[in-house]
Amino acid sequence: MKTVAERIGANPETVRNWVRKTQATTTNPVAAHPISEEMAAELKALRRKNRELEKTVEILKAATSFFARERDPPQTRECDSPQK
Repeated sequence: MKTVAERIGANPETVRNWVRKTQATTTNPVAAHPISEEMAAELKALRRKNRELEKTVEILKAATSFFARERDPPQTRECDSPQK
């Protein structure tokens, strides 16, 4: 880092800080764009609502399947008997 700092005419500690900041934002892109407490609370509420809706969809799928089987029970095959 010292060599890079000398080449660009910057303090080595400044370059080191740039590298650390870049590493932090590339491993955690959210850190590069912090959000307000209000937005964080809204995001949390929306994620909770999304989980609830996903559970509701699963329940409705199961209910639909159950009632479809109730309404249209499987047909039993008659014993194969020779035709007369």
